[in-house]
Amino acid sequence: MKKLYTLLKDIDTIGTSHLKDVDIKGIAYHSGKVKEGYLFVAIKGYKTDGHKYIAEAIKKGAVALVVEEMQPDIKLPQICVKNSRKALALLSDAFYNHPTKDIRVIGITATNGKTSSSFMTNTILEKAGFKTGIIGTIMTKFGNYIEPSILTTPESLDLQNYFYQMRRQKISHAVMEVSSSALELHRVTGVDFDIVTLNNIGREHI
Repeated sequence: MKKLYTLLKDIDTIGTSHLKDVDIKGIAYHSGKVKEGYLFVAIKGYKTDGHKYIAEAIKKGAVALVVEEMQPDIKLPQICVKNSRKALALLSDAFYNHPTKDIRVIGITATNGKTSSSFMTNTILEKAGFKTGIIGTIMTKFGNYIEPSILTTPESLDLQNYFYQMRRQKISHAVMEVSSSALELHRVTGVDFDIVTLNNIGREHI
């Protein structure tokens, strides 16, 4: 659990409303995942706008909102930001106490070959005796945890949770695929990379 004011130190705000230092038990960017005491971050997506689901988030227990457009007649603390995706990434990093500062993170981006490169790098590190984690197109895996991937690079909140779990399990090195869309959508904003590679750029990314 974090205090709202503590989390807000890590983001740039352009306005606030009904601001008070409430306890934040979790963060959600999907209204269906909001629980009592959560901070809800309204993201404008390609298909829908998270601002449309603020009422549902409040019904489920949201105690504060991060928005790109202030919502009239809502008495909860509202924090207005220029880019809610970037804010989500920085808030998530802060909520989980900046986990990548304690992990050697290797990010691999390219048009082609990210998966192969990440698995080879992970194998080299394992053979060298390091306790590793891997995040990418096929799966997220660390310790005894393994989950098939939906996105090449998870959304920032989910990504920081993975790193938080890795730190708890004493993972020393994490290898991750970083897609071009993840860079554009701020999914890795706040990640403390130690090594980054740009393997190649194909026509679709030029």
